[in-house]
Amino acid sequence: MHRAIFSGGVPLVNRFLFWGAFFLAFGVLFFALIWRGEWQIAGAVQGTWYHVTVRAPFWVKEASVAADINRRFEDIDRAMSTYRSDSEISRFNRRLSLEPMGVSADFYAVLQAAKVLYSRSGGAFDPTVGPLVKRWGFFDHRAVGALPTASELRGLLRHVGFDKVMLLPGNRLQKRDALVQLDLDGIAQGYTVDVVAEVIRRHGIQDYLVEIGGEVVASGKNSQGKDWRVGINVPRSGSEATSIYRSLSLHNQAVTTSGGYRNFVKYRNKSYFHILNPKTGFPVETSIASVSVVAPTALVADALDTTLIVLGIQKGNVLLSQYPGTRALYIMQTPEGYFRSEWSR
Repeated sequence: MHRAIFSGGVPLVNRFLFWGAFFLAFGVLFFALIWRGEWQIAGAVQGTWYHVTVRAPFWVKEASVAADINRRFEDIDRAMSTYRSDSEISRFNRRLSLEPMGVSADFYAVLQAAKVLYSRSGGAFDPTVGPLVKRWGFFDHRAVGALPTASELRGLLRHVGFDKVMLLPGNRLQKRDALVQLDLDGIAQGYTVDVVAEVIRRHGIQDYLVEIGGEVVASGKNSQGKDWRVGINVPRSGSEATSIYRSLSLHNQAVTTSGGYRNFVKYRNKSYFHILNPKTGFPVETSIASVSVVAPTALVADALDTTLIVLGIQKGNVLLSQYPGTRALYIMQTPEGYFRSEWSR
């Protein structure tokens, strides 16, 4: 008669089965916890396209993330879209009252950041230049007719200046000039990129890249376990998206680019680029073809890139020093038609 071999009262064969099953289950659980699936969400928003790439834990549902992103898109659209007559910014621009108006937390947060940059840049960044942009016809070339006269611009400039808008406690705005108007195109898209990143993080995702209209924020690693790489477009009218001047690696950073080469009007064979000097009302004349800003957030990068073109390299670098963790890539066009670049110091 054979006897089973015991150890501690449990047959060894049963112990082997038990521990084998235990380690198998542990391995499956461990793999599930560390496994990351990569997927993408894309669509149209704010007059452009957005693309989101994530490496997500297995339990995160793509549909849930997409739904939350779309809800926040709608929030921001209701607050800051100048194309919606019912948005907060459109209602603020129409009203002639000098009484305070309550706004959403999103709208107020963007204005707070804009107010800081307006002050630090000496007015080079000014979200009240919308009437000037409209008169030049940069976003509706059929409306240009003739170029604005100096007299017209002086008339419009009387109602330009972010100091004509007061930010009051309790998310309230107040006009000091009934005709002042806001246009947050130079900063709202960067804020939207940051908001989408925040939504993604709330779902427990640490590895992602968010891009809206060429404005990017990246976190963690890509599917190869490396930093995310993005390309800086060749700053020339008609450049394809695949025409890359330089590529950058991003690690928990944002990058945005501004330049006058895509949006301009022509009059008597001269091109006038859409970047305006808020002090004069005239387009900036510069050899800077584009500026790309790398910063901790897309909001900061978005607000700075155009401002640096208005200020020029020397004054721009002074401004950058007030924003820790930022740097700028200036791409200049030489008289011979070539490009050269330099990083901010």
